Amino acid sequence: MASTASDLIKFEKMATGEKSGTWGTLANQAMSRIEEAIADITNITLAGSNYTLDDTQYLEHADSTPAQESHVAMIKATGTPGATRQVIVPLRNKQYIVWNATTDASDLTVGGASGDTVTITNGNLAHVFCDGTNVEFASPMFTTAGVLDMKTATGLAVTNSNFIVGDGTTFVAESGTTAMTSLGGIVTDTTPQLGGDLDCNGAQVQWSKGADVASATALAVLTDGNYFDVTGTTTITSINTTGGPGTLIKLHFDGVVTLTHHATDLILAGAANFTTEAGDELEFVEYASGDYRMTGWSLAGTAPGGGGGGAFLGEGASGSSVGNSGDIIRVNQQTLDTSQSMSATDNGSCTGPFAIASGVTLTLASGSTFKVL
Repeated sequence: MASTASDLIKFEKMATGEKSGTWGTLANQAMSRIEEAIADITNITLAGSNYTLDDTQYLEHADSTPAQESHVAMIKATGTPGATRQVIVPLRNKQYIVWNATTDASDLTVGGASGDTVTITNGNLAHVFCDGTNVEFASPMFTTAGVLDMKTATGLAVTNSNFIVGDGTTFVAESGTTAMTSLGGIVTDTTPQLGGDLDCNGAQVQWSKGADVASATALAVLTDGNYFDVTGTTTITSINTTGGPGTLIKLHFDGVVTLTHHATDLILAGAANFTTEAGDELEFVEYASGDYRMTGWSLAGTAPGGGGGGAFLGEGASGSSVGNSGDIIRVNQQTLDTSQSMSATDNGSCTGPFAIASGVTLTLASGSTFKVL
């Protein structure tokens, strides 16, 4: 009786009494072929056509020929095929690890002369098997670094801006809104809380400078910061924005702008209108939605220690000195260099000589009193 090939990896099965004196060589070949089916790799080069694995029986694999390729454990495909090519395997039960290492970004398919095939994208590896009829994936694709290809892992098409959501059995691609529902009704936290002191980790919490804003009756401050340059000279009667009650903003004025006091929309210090000059900075807090209250100022024409560059020198209620003297002395500059307005209920005075700088105005409402001493 003649020798026969084994069913799957085709090593030689000798008949009883056959090939006397050659059993040692043939047994070694058979064991080598079994070892190659467990651990060996064949390197094949893809070019302009499909590649059929050599299916020679009995003999050991010769990678340099190449020959006896169909029974090895791993297939590494290199070359520049120029398009998707198929690696054709025998239609019998067998597992392979297939590595698409082609250098021109081509994909490759693995399958028999008929039946289903699988596609392995460029640069990826996959564990595949043939069941005698079709070739199927035994694992998702992955890179040589072990990075998983989620497309084959989940069976989903690549879709931008979607989440992959699964219940342990089925995976689907969903938008953010749908995914939140699928994951148990996750909702947006509109009132996030720290639960303790904020640790800046050596950094700073800083104010943010927003885009410049043109002066207007309703000042259209944006929410891209909380420190803004205000350009132009249009009178301002309200601030037309809301970051929410408690929002702080600081405005730097590039020119002369009048802010009109309003009992709710724009509450100014002293309940009086205010006229800026270039370089003035005013601070506001949004105390109710869209309503602002003036909380501080830094005036370009005012030196530290007193309005208009002057100072208060006097004694306090306890008799201790408030300034540089125990007497009550009001020190003022000799020239008014910031435009000012006095309401009908105001009284004012200064010590002369007194002058008003060019371009500066002192406006006295009917009923107000101002004296130069």
